[in-house]
Amino acid sequence: MIHRNSTMEKQPEPIKRDSRGTEIAEGLRVAFNRSGDVAIGKIVRVVKNSWKYSTWRWHLTFEIHIEGEDGRISKVKNPNSFIII
Repeated sequence: MIHRNSTMEKQPEPIKRDSRGTEIAEGLRVAFNRSGDVAIGKIVRVVKNSWKYSTWRWHLTFEIHIEGEDGRISKVKNPNSFIII
């Protein structure tokens, strides 16, 4: 699991790897959570991957677009909701 430490004084690094340690890149095959079910697809685009500071703590802004095997595009905003397979 990717942990977010809200007590850090300087900006944390962007998320570069999934929860198993594989580097995140476009075109990779992934398993992800789609409405409570597991779906298979590939990363189409990394949209957001940065940290924003507000109200005395850092907040992760993360979003990737995944094209499922059925052709639908899903927006994944939690880095713990997918793994690269």
